[in-house]
Amino acid sequence: MSYTLSIVCSVKKIGKQPVGLGKQDGYASVLILFFFAAIMLAVYSLYDSGWVATERIRLQNTADNTVYSVVNTQTRDHNMIAITNRAMVANQVAIGQYIGLVSWSSAVNEFAQNIETLGDLAELFPGVGTVIARITDVIARVTATMVSVLERGSGFIALQEGIITALGGLQLANHGMTLGSAQAVYEDILTRNDPDVDNSVILSAFNVKAFFDNWNTTIASYDRDKVKQSRFGGNEKTTQRFFEFGNLVNDSRDGFSAQRSYRWFGRFNLGIMSAWAEKNGGSDFFAMPPDGTRRRNAVHWNWTAADTISAWQRWRYIFGSTTTELPLGWGAAHALNKDISGNTFGYYSDRALRNSMQHTHTANNNWQNVNYNSNGNLRGWGAASSNNNAFRMLRLPAIGGHRSESYEENNIKDTTGLIDFHDLTSDKKVDEMPAFTLFISKPASALRLRRNIEADATDFTRSSTFDIAETGSVPSNRLYAMASAKSYFARPQEPAVRGRTAPWQIQWGRHDGLREYANLYNPFWQTTLAPSEQAALPVLVDKVF
Repeated sequence: MSYTLSIVCSVKKIGKQPVGLGKQDGYASVLILFFFAAIMLAVYSLYDSGWVATERIRLQNTADNTVYSVVNTQTRDHNMIAITNRAMVANQVAIGQYIGLVSWSSAVNEFAQNIETLGDLAELFPGVGTVIARITDVIARVTATMVSVLERGSGFIALQEGIITALGGLQLANHGMTLGSAQAVYEDILTRNDPDVDNSVILSAFNVKAFFDNWNTTIASYDRDKVKQSRFGGNEKTTQRFFEFGNLVNDSRDGFSAQRSYRWFGRFNLGIMSAWAEKNGGSDFFAMPPDGTRRRNAVHWNWTAADTISAWQRWRYIFGSTTTELPLGWGAAHALNKDISGNTFGYYSDRALRNSMQHTHTANNNWQNVNYNSNGNLRGWGAASSNNNAFRMLRLPAIGGHRSESYEENNIKDTTGLIDFHDLTSDKKVDEMPAFTLFISKPASALRLRRNIEADATDFTRSSTFDIAETGSVPSNRLYAMASAKSYFARPQEPAVRGRTAPWQIQWGRHDGLREYANLYNPFWQTTLAPSEQAALPVLVDKVF
């Protein structure tokens, strides 16, 4: 009990002594003031460094955005050219499909007319013979009407020609406008990102002009009037590009246009005799001089199609065999270039047409054409001439009487053929265009540094002790940034499953599995930032500034 009371009394005594505690009030506040003073001094000292770091990032972003946006205009131009080139190919193929349809229907009509003749003979036999005659007569009339309607379809070809001409004009106009707009995009993006960038320095720095020069030199417009054989003074590069374009049209034909050849009902073998029936035909985009020979200097492209049907018999003997051909049907149609339309189909020999479809240009073997022979056909008109007798019948007027001239003169519509187009100038197998490198600068006077703020304040003077700019926060009183970008070609390739990719799995890749390099026929151009050659930066600073 006494111990507890003594503690309480002690506490009370201590509480009654306020003298020592009262003299210590406010010491913590003094320490806090010194602490905040140190913090403010550090912030004040790091102000320039933080501002310079922020402006460096901003300047680099400006360079990246500008160079990417300018190169992106080039990428869009490449893709636009590729789309219009591909569209012109598609419309050319549409003309070939139509010509092939006219030729095929003509051969079917001639076959029906021949069958009708046999049907007329069948009327000698009452009953079944009369039915056969009626059926063959109806088939002959229907096919004759079909051919008559199709041969009047010059409006379809004219429409395709008009679209091709419009696409060529659009390509030329878009390329010119894109080149002009690239400069505007350059200045607009630069100003919007950082209006304080020194424009006078930019316009004289590195390769801004060189980029536009490279753009103009890597792509060219190829003039059809300069397509001539080399020995007549033709432009070799232009001739090469046009033959490549023509080969691409041929390789883009569908199966019906490229190869309408097959054997009917197989082959019958009856001991020493065998028999079969062949249907051969195809449509070709054929390059020939105006007079159908190699004597003239110009080259023109024409659509020609031919179809033949023949029955064959082969008799085998002890000392050899005999083969005979019975022509059953034949037909041909053309869409000849307007400069050659006065000539006839007879100027086209199967041998000349077959040679023109080889991998090398017939006038010069020093360069290779783009021709993968995707349709597997190196013979003219799907080897229609292999039915020799039927092929000779093309020089005769139609049996049905719906037309008086021969099939070799059956020019459905005069055409222009290939027109001017844009393409790459280099034959090198590359995937990218030359990079555009931009080098820009910004003066220190445009930054909100302490020295700039204090220079504007006439009533304030700061000791040089706190001037961190003296240690080099902004070297040479300027900030610099460098950026590069380029257009590159990349066609997607679907990954193979167990070493193979089914056709139905392929969306963007090539069905033939070949490696595709940069070209202006497929719109797979993209833009990317590229590493800059930093080693050139000191040289540029010394040279430009």
